[in-house]
Amino acid sequence: MPCAPMSKEKCHNNSVLYSDWPNDNLSITKLQNFLKEYQGEEVYSYIVDTIDLENGTFVQYGSAPNVDGGVFTLCTCKHQMRSYKTPEDWQKGYWVAGFSGLKHTKCQSLAYLMRIGEAFNSYGELYTSSKLIYGKVLESKLASLNPRGDMYSLKKGAENFLSASSYEEPQSEDHVHSGIWERDVEIDEKYSRPSALLVGDPDLSWGWSNPLIYWNKEKSYPNKAMKDGCQKMNLATWLSVLAE
Repeated sequence: MPCAPMSKEKCHNNSVLYSDWPNDNLSITKLQNFLKEYQGEEVYSYIVDTIDLENGTFVQYGSAPNVDGGVFTLCTCKHQMRSYKTPEDWQKGYWVAGFSGLKHTKCQSLAYLMRIGEAFNSYGELYTSSKLIYGKVLESKLASLNPRGDMYSLKKGAENFLSASSYEEPQSEDHVHSGIWERDVEIDEKYSRPSALLVGDPDLSWGWSNPLIYWNKEKSYPNKAMKDGCQKMNLATWLSVLAE
């Protein structure tokens, strides 16, 4: 299911420029240098439906990926993809890459890349075990405070971490997942396991604020642009598909 952004009219004052996030804007050459020792690892690439291009700069109208607090998290979109693996497996050398869609840019341009540093079955587990999401970082991501927040506050004494009744709903109707937030917490009956909450390794996560690197459909297999869902390949192949 594609992620549903709030309307532009509703969230105009709440949009966040990618340039306000880590705007590393690496060239392909620099990216290749950073990824030399990881090229045998696999990357999942997908279209981020909730980004737009305004005045040449990416604007995020959704909550995933979320980079508030300086840490990339993917917790409220790509539910099916995140259910492909257990949290333990996600942490064995997997990456996620998000691209803009053709409806926003002439080419599908790279918006972010992250190596999974942590993964959890539930927010309850994340809150008790994460070494990256806590304190001010967690506070900046809370849905009760941030209209694009991707973290739902756990109720005192809650024990069932996979039940929406254990969490506080977003306090504002302006939240991007207001009315549909429960799906971010509970197991979808169509999937065999929970959708793992993915946290990027801060040292191996990069953002692009402008369309600088794009998916070259002429080099990809089967020579097509990305559509709904995701594409999996090793990083060496993935790098060979990119162009500037």
